[in-house]
Amino acid sequence: PICDGSAAPLLALIDQAGRVEQERRRVRLRVLKPFTFKREGSAFRIQPAAQASLALTVSFPRFGRLRWEGLLRPEVLRDQVVAARTFGFLPGALLACAFGRFQSPPLLRGGSLRTALVVVGKRAVNPSAMPVCEELVRHRVLDAVGDLALAGAPLLGAISVYGTRHAFIRAALEALFAGPDYLAIE
Repeated sequence: PICDGSAAPLLALIDQAGRVEQERRRVRLRVLKPFTFKREGSAFRIQPAAQASLALTVSFPRFGRLRWEGLLRPEVLRDQVVAARTFGFLPGALLACAFGRFQSPPLLRGGSLRTALVVVGKRAVNPSAMPVCEELVRHRVLDAVGDLALAGAPLLGAISVYGTRHAFIRAALEALFAGPDYLAIE
């Protein structure tokens, strides 16, 4: 984790730098037919739609199922998602910090109460403005949006994800691109 564990400081830097209109039209990947990918209890589904949207469901033992749905539009992500911090559960975060140092690459380098939401039971050790359960699911949305950017262009379709992890979404995108006639460049 860096900064405060959210995307807000990075977005502030982008806002400070400003935007420059490009001469070329932005390429998008239109979804032509439904595609489903499942692995180890996680599911990814994308189907044709007029606008890019995401419905993401995650499950945590102490919180149950948490869900977020919204359009994948800059203003929606700015208002609802970018402030959500990365998180960890005690005592699991302590164990990950301790044993993660022996992994390659090390886990949780830079993790602290300043760079992550730390949850004990159902409460945050370092609370924020948003409720804990909202911050958990919204940070997973932030992760998913970043992972979906690996497609190389915005996906124009309705995306539904259950049980998201970085490697899972990457594998789903690889399968989507390997399949016949699921996408068209526009």
